[in-house]
Amino acid sequence: MINEDFDITYGVELELVFAFRQDLLQGYLDSVSDSSMIIKDLPDGDRDYMANQYFGYSGRPEYMGWGLTTRIAHPLIGYNVWRQIRTYGDEPMQIARDQFPSARIRNVRHWDSHGMELVSPVFTAHPEAFIEISDIVNAISGTNTDPFGALVTDRCGMHIHVGLPPIPGSSYSSNPRFDLATLQHLAYILVMYEAHISTLHPRHRREGSLVASTIVQSNVGAFRLNPPQTVITGQAFNPITKRMENTTQTLHMQPLDQVRRMIWRNGMTPNALANLMGTGKGRIVNWSYLIRLPQEGPRTLEFRQHEGTLDPVAVRWWVLFVTGLVRLAKHMGGVDPHGTGNGYMYNTWDAAMTVWDLFDMMKFDHLDARVHFHQRHSQFAFDTMEGVQFQVPRFQAPDAPDDDAMEGVEHYRERPPGHFAPLPVVGGPPTRAGQ
Repeated sequence: MINEDFDITYGVELELVFAFRQDLLQGYLDSVSDSSMIIKDLPDGDRDYMANQYFGYSGRPEYMGWGLTTRIAHPLIGYNVWRQIRTYGDEPMQIARDQFPSARIRNVRHWDSHGMELVSPVFTAHPEAFIEISDIVNAISGTNTDPFGALVTDRCGMHIHVGLPPIPGSSYSSNPRFDLATLQHLAYILVMYEAHISTLHPRHRREGSLVASTIVQSNVGAFRLNPPQTVITGQAFNPITKRMENTTQTLHMQPLDQVRRMIWRNGMTPNALANLMGTGKGRIVNWSYLIRLPQEGPRTLEFRQHEGTLDPVAVRWWVLFVTGLVRLAKHMGGVDPHGTGNGYMYNTWDAAMTVWDLFDMMKFDHLDARVHFHQRHSQFAFDTMEGVQFQVPRFQAPDAPDDDAMEGVEHYRERPPGHFAPLPVVGGPPTRAGQ
């Protein structure tokens, strides 16, 4: 991997749904002398009502868990005063903590009652970290004989926080921030390759899906052409009209030289750059934590696009991918501190650009990783390519048929050699977490 000596830290957050058998819930209630009865057949009306009363349930259609009888209301749980039934409070959290005392587990808002987030410690670039992650994930997943288990849904995500280690003697919450040149090059890489990186992810983790519209919004909105521009690229023979006609391309993004001017404008600051890349937490890459004050938490970049997973191998390779992007950005900050575009494979938008460019630039050559990402690309890449700058050229003539009539006769250019990067035969056997 490029720039392996660059000392960075990362943490993993895994959103999941934790399921448990009734005897675990009853056992916990008994342990805290809670005489509540478990009500498993809640009518839909009660579920809807309690969801509306439940702090953190905004936007959810109904409460999905069992009910507990109680005569006492609480402001942080849903409560039906007429039937004296409440939603869960912290019972699912305590059950999970009893099963996994060494794991950090916290509640997730906007979820059903047993949606949880598994939060790792802060790790450095050491392979032992993936063994610890693997052990925790495998344990919480459960087996056929365990009274608990975990699953993921389309609402689950995996979030990777990447930052710098703290100054010796200080806490992780007061860690320094990445230097501006590194951040500028990371922003530039994300603008160039966001749509291509999205080809490694399912549709529900891409811009345009219902789920993604709130939790993984694009970072490139400020760099889009509005409206898109159609340009004539040349001429080609149209087999329907049997004549030479103009071919066109639709451009969705600002030219890369303009992108560079925006990112490297005079007076650019980390705060201004974070705003340029999109405000708010719910982005493909969340820049808002980067500019928070030390007392507000660690200053990190949060990569949010990966779907929820309980596969430790997927965790490992995605961690190495996103930390590799930061390592590449740090390297490019030394190569091209003023944002001229030198050192990149392309200085202007090009139809030959693919996600595999990043693997080559990062020197991410581990064979098992390449196999993993090629499998994901094969599964997801052609589901949609929305947002890619260069689309397939189309014929355009003054009297050309409309789009429906032209379906199937686009002028497809031959893919350039190496469009899909070959798998290199390098790398040793996987560590325990990669088996």
